[in-house]
Amino acid sequence: MPLIDGTQRERQGILATADLMLLAARTAPKSGGRDDILTALVTPPETEALAEEIKVVAAERNDLAWHKPLPILEVAAAVVLIGVRGTKSYVCNCGACSYPSCADFSAAAKRAGRDYDGPNCIFKVMDLGVALGSAVKTAG
Repeated sequence: MPLIDGTQRERQGILATADLMLLAARTAPKSGGRDDILTALVTPPETEALAEEIKVVAAERNDLAWHKPLPILEVAAAVVLIGVRGTKSYVCNCGACSYPSCADFSAAAKRAGRDYDGPNCIFKVMDLGVALGSAVKTAG
């Protein structure tokens, strides 16, 4: 029986799991069936560049919380990124975005925040939560 390098197989397993996480996020239920989820997979050496960018953000903000993921990122075989186009409207006039209608929300100037643009449609934010939950369950 041949000896199979466990490290290589573990990396393949990590990448296979990451692919399934991306798929789970994509196929998770979405408000009105409108898919505005964004996904990406980051692998070395780009994970190192991501860690460097987080170091810059941590220094700019003087916030120790940004330092917590750094030891993990520096050795990660893969990083799954999941986001949403939150500035798009679901079109139900719920008012959760603080605008009286989705037309007003859509016409409002989009503002760049520190970490994301706004305002955001609550349905798109909920879609992100469902997509994240689906991906995390798959990872588990």
